[in-house]
Parts: sequence; structure tokens; C-alpha cells
Amino acid sequence: MTSQDPGKPSFYTYDSGEQIALPATVGDIRRALAPELIGEFDKAVENTPAQDLYMELAVWAQRTRPDLLARQEETFRRLEQGDCTGFTPAEEIPELAFLDEDGGTA
Repeated sequence: MTSQDPGKPSFYTYDSGEQIALPATVGDIRRALAPELIGEFDKAVENTPAQDLYMELAVWAQRTRPDLLARQEETFRRLEQGDCTGFTPAEEIPELAFLDEDGGTA
């Protein structure tokens, strides 16, 4: 499992079945972004309604890892074409096995 500093808040995503930690504070996301994205990030965070801020930060946290985004896009393209090579259903990821449809424990 790839992780950040264990004491830091993290968002999590998966790549090839491996759990990947992403930054989960405004400051950590800003520091991890490519410099050309920081102004856009600041504007988005300043203008996002409070009830939507969690999701907005999660989206931006993913943008700190363009390598992961590129692999996700490639996976989606292959799945759209019917190629399930390398696809891991959520049911087969132990960390997700006990979650219900809303992300709570089943």
C-alpha cells in the first residue's frame, strides 16, 4: 500500500488493486499540484459551496497524480471497448468488501 505520512489526512484511490493515498487538506493538495494548476484550484475552492467542498477536494486530490489519472482514463477506454483485462471488481478488493452501496459498513 502506497501512503503519505501516516499522520496526515488522506483520500484513497486504487491502481491495479493497490491502495494509493492522496493528499486531503487544502494546503497539501495545493503543494502537490503542478504549479500551472494552483490558480485554478484556489478559484475552485473559493467558489465551491461548503456542502460540495469534500467532493471538490477529492477531485483535485486526484489531479495531484496525473499518472494515475492517465491510467484510469486508459482503463475506462478499454472497458468501453469491452476489454476487461486488468480490471479488478470492487468486490475483490478486501478493503472494500465490507462496504455497502453508500460506502458504509454492511
